[in-house]
Amino acid sequence: MANKTKILHLYSDEKFYNFIKLTFNIDELSNTYLNLSENNSNINIDDYSAIIVHYLDTLSINFIKQHEIVQPIVWFFWGGDGFSLGKFTYLFLENKTKKARIKLAFQKSFVFGIKQIIKLIYPELLDYQKYTKHKINIIEKFRLIVPIMPGDYDILKNKYQITPPKLHLNYANPLFSYKIFPKTNGTNILLGNSASYTNNHIEAIDWLKKKKLNSRKVIIPLNYGDKQLASHIKKYAIKELGAENVIILEEFLPFEDYNKIVMSCNVLIMNHKRQQALGNIVQALLTGAHIYFNKNSTIYKYLKENNVICSDISCCNSIRALEANEQELNRKKANELFGPERQHNKVREMIQFLTKQQDVSSQNSHFRY
Repeated sequence: MANKTKILHLYSDEKFYNFIKLTFNIDELSNTYLNLSENNSNINIDDYSAIIVHYLDTLSINFIKQHEIVQPIVWFFWGGDGFSLGKFTYLFLENKTKKARIKLAFQKSFVFGIKQIIKLIYPELLDYQKYTKHKINIIEKFRLIVPIMPGDYDILKNKYQITPPKLHLNYANPLFSYKIFPKTNGTNILLGNSASYTNNHIEAIDWLKKKKLNSRKVIIPLNYGDKQLASHIKKYAIKELGAENVIILEEFLPFEDYNKIVMSCNVLIMNHKRQQALGNIVQALLTGAHIYFNKNSTIYKYLKENNVICSDISCCNSIRALEANEQELNRKKANELFGPERQHNKVREMIQFLTKQQDVSSQNSHFRY
């Protein structure tokens, strides 16, 4: 076989290592995985044909600034890394959630509250910070941007007029290694994935309040994220839905225990407007759960474009489980859209694109600051 393309992968969160490794485990590649949270002084970037940044955080930005990189460099745009830019500060929040964010800020201090109001009115001011300016500058110099959802790239491009092209692929998910995937075994409802404002919990709870829950429990994971917001959502959910109808996950659970809870839910409500909780969503498609989205969700739009059966909460008068034939269709679609075969083929497409870009002058591809 011809010489393999040598790729250097930059990441900083160990729990995502297996996803990255699964995605790039193809014969054509020789991969080196560099955890930026560890000592990396011995790395020689000249040994590699391309560099891939998995999440653009402070560690990856510092690494890029410290090296003169002439080979193609790719950014896997997860969502939170790009959407930390100023113009997105309140963009993905519904009105009641915006008000809650400001209210809770004033509970911390008057000054903190005033700062949140300024961010709401003039979000672009945050882009004048030194770190944010570095991030914007680096984004513009990437050879390729790989969004987890195509629509997230379009939002970024619309707000910041970025010029690097996109290629969409997802990380290979170990869930697809199961020959037979278990089905949901309960009638509960999973609401959101964390204590973050972008879940728009308040609006989702208001929607649920108008529906007949019958014996369903609404399970709300708040065990990571903003603790102040978690406390607020807990109180709001109990007040509006009743304590007997709500289960709040406040403590971290072993994976097996958490998975049992998720498997008891045949309905998921994901009220995000951008890509978030994709792992939970893929699992829900495989297990046969019915997913209700915010109509502006980039995941919702992508799934609907690909004929996946899911729903927009603003158009639904009731909550229902999927029929057996609908579950089977969604499993098939999940394999087509998120299975390893598609991701590996997309990786090959990406490498072909980068190979063709090798003749771009080094003057245009240096990252030295």
